[in-house]
Amino acid sequence: HLYGVVTEERQRKNQPLVSFVKHLLSYEGFDGDRKFVADLRKVEFQTPDGFNKNFFFHPVGIDGHPNPIVTQSGSRAICISPFVHDDAINTLRENVTDELLIFGCREELRRLDPETLSGVRSFAISDLIVDGESQDKGEDGEGEQSEQNLHAKLYVYQGETSSTSWFLGSANATKAAFERNIEFLLELRGSGAAVQLDRLKDELLGEDEQGGIFQQYEPSMEPFDDSETRKLEEAIRLLEFDLLKHLEKTNASVTPSENEANFDLHLVLDPGPRKWHGLTVKVSPFNSDGVEAKELQPGCVTELVFQNINESNLSCFLRFAIWQGAERQRAFLIKVEVDGLPETRVSRILRSI
Repeated sequence: HLYGVVTEERQRKNQPLVSFVKHLLSYEGFDGDRKFVADLRKVEFQTPDGFNKNFFFHPVGIDGHPNPIVTQSGSRAICISPFVHDDAINTLRENVTDELLIFGCREELRRLDPETLSGVRSFAISDLIVDGESQDKGEDGEGEQSEQNLHAKLYVYQGETSSTSWFLGSANATKAAFERNIEFLLELRGSGAAVQLDRLKDELLGEDEQGGIFQQYEPSMEPFDDSETRKLEEAIRLLEFDLLKHLEKTNASVTPSENEANFDLHLVLDPGPRKWHGLTVKVSPFNSDGVEAKELQPGCVTELVFQNINESNLSCFLRFAIWQGAERQRAFLIKVEVDGLPETRVSRILRSI
């Protein structure tokens, strides 16, 4: 990505980035946001090695800015995207005259029509990468098992010459990202050896396409039924949205613990009226490892107390997790107003660091 310093003069190239930040600020500002925007106009960015100084910001979905990927063409292209959609992959394929390589998640690639991947080289992130962290922690018997999956979004186009265009940002290869979402992309152009498409392909696939972090994916000709998975994902998404809306109003306060050395966190939570359909929701204080999460009750106010929290671990954030049986499906943080936080908390945190 780009690094830069604030200069004395406005940089015309920064205007799309400034427009995007101002659009975000129209939803919610922050202290010093006007100076931040004023400085951002004057930042002179430096491109990474291998790229020339010809870079472009693309604030997709605002002020009439389209997604440049929809019309970008080349002789060869690489697409790295966690989420994929048939229409988007077909658009990419139509704009490439020779070879298109898709790097994604196995569960997402399975949802594509096999016809979509005909004529496309597709690769799935290795299961050893996805499950490795979980296996490692499970074997050690320490920590909560977690999955690490693909998150990066990147599009690389090779022209007839050595010129290469890279698009990095938030846009997945989905119909929504191509047609209606608000996204942001950075376009870099270069002809150096380090930024060539084949160099990136070798890094992703390993020597002779063996031993890399991606493995060749062979689509099945049998129809893939993921209706139950999609139904679960939709239920979790709606529940998370509902919880975020209601739980911001959580009543939270701290009082001295019985031992007078630590603090107790008191919560009164209203999760809203939505039915959870076999899901459970648990909450715990953020930054308080070892404190057992407690379960909320659907459709009714829940009062909880977390005892004996060290002063330096007190936080305005709460960690929520949505579970289905013994499997955690989603986790997120919510910031709440906490009454009674000791005035010495910040200095104690700094001392602990």
